[in-house]
Amino acid sequence: MSSGKQIIGPPKSAAGSRADIVPEFIAPALQLHLRWLAQPGEDELLFTSPEGKALRYDNFRHCVWYPALRSAGLPRVHFHDLRHTGNQLAADAGLVA
Repeated sequence: MSSGKQIIGPPKSAAGSRADIVPEFIAPALQLHLRWLAQPGEDELLFTSPEGKALRYDNFRHCVWYPALRSAGLPRVHFHDLRHTGNQLAADAGLVA
């Protein structure tokens, strides 16, 4: 059972530490994000709350994710579904063996 306490640390397994390929067309947007929104430093958070703190799942889902889906006219899908979509797009682009 989860205590509800947020734990920030290394990945749970070796599979969580890996290099990912970023498609060239995404690089400019990622560079802007890193410059404007991410915390400075190699081991700092890339995605934070408006206050610069670590994101909490429920707050992100209710304050950001669901409103974004409504705004885009999309059905309620799980945020994690994007991982599967990204993997398929990478495979279609020949980035995954």
